Amino acid sequence: EEAELQAVQQLIRKKCRNTEELNEDEKRKLYAALLRKGFRYELVTRALALDEDASLS
Repeated sequence: EEAELQAVQQLIRKKCRNTEELNEDEKRKLYAALLRKGFRYELVTRALALDEDASLS
């Protein structure tokens, strides 16, 4: 699962530089794109939360 989480985080960074700047529509599109690639909703949510936490530091 750790490798899967890293893969999701990598794709998130590839699609957008800063997830905090995404509006609701952009965030919904990002979720949809990652879900279409086969990632679980919980994993995408966790990866986004970690990415937002990292950008706060």
